[in-house]
This record gives sequence, structure tokens and C-alpha cells, in this order.
Amino acid sequence: MKRLLVCMLMFAAISIAHAQRRGSDDKQSAFLGAAFELGLPSNSPISVGYGASLKGEVPFAQSVALTLTAAYMSYSYNDSFISFAGTPQVLHPQFAPLKAGIRFQAGPGFYTEAELGEAIRLNNGSGGLFDYSVGLGFFVPVDRKSVLDIGIRYEAYSETQYRQTALKVAYRFGW
Repeated sequence: MKRLLVCMLMFAAISIAHAQRRGSDDKQSAFLGAAFELGLPSNSPISVGYGASLKGEVPFAQSVALTLTAAYMSYSYNDSFISFAGTPQVLHPQFAPLKAGIRFQAGPGFYTEAELGEAIRLNNGSGGLFDYSVGLGFFVPVDRKSVLDIGIRYEAYSETQYRQTALKVAYRFGW
């Protein structure tokens, strides 16, 4: 996973350098997107996660935008963890991640992004956990102001073993 993280950070750095060369005729718009997400664990007691998210995006410089994300994620534990813990009532931990981040347009239709925030526990305890993620993705145009956003990200919650590589498919529209 460290190699994936290093690769993503290198890709982000290259993207920033490439973004500086884009033309001034690019149209900037605010965007809102709704996504379905599937989390695949990495060295974690969870077997799979699924959820949905809403993301707002506001450009503040050419090829750079601020993002705000609100999500819901539910996880299932591995069978081996359940037999070890012996407590079926702790199944399906649920979180509501709230994150802010930055998105870099790497080129026409491609982006990298990083986000930081808090994942609020909805069951199995209380309080929040520090949440961070890095990812990349691409857009498939639907019409002039909307796209399908297909992406992948690495995400981790502090103080837990919840780490995942998440796949998302979102409908994103601008105005």
C-alpha cells in the first residue's frame, strides 16, 4: 500500500506541473456529484465496505478546486475476525466521513485529489476518527455540463485498522 501511496503522490506532483501549462480558455464551474462507493480492504478486519457520498467542488485556480465530501460507509467484518471476537452484535460498523480536500485537473478528463477530515462513528462506539484519502480518476462526458466520474482512492481512519481501496462511480453535474 505504501507503494500505491507513493505512486499517487508522484502522480499528483506531475499533475500539478502539467496543470500549470493548460490554456486560459478552460471553462471553470462549480460541481456537485452523487456517488456509489465500494471499499476493498487492505490489511484490515473488514471484508468489504459499501456506501454513498455527495461531493461539492468549487474551482479557485486554473485546474485546481476545493472539495467538500459527506459520505456514509458500512462495513462487514471478515469471518475470521468474527470467530475471534465472538461478538456478532459488532457486525457492520458504520461511519459518516466528512472531508475537505483539493483536486488537481491532470489533463482533459483526468484528476488527482487528496482529502482530510473526520469519520464519525454511527455505531460500535462514539466520537470521530481522523480520516485521510488520496485518489485519482477520470471523467466520461454525458452532456455539456455533466459527467460520469470514475475513481479509485486509498483511505484510512486513524486509531483503527479500517483501511481500504475504494472504487467509486459518480454522476457529477455543474452549473
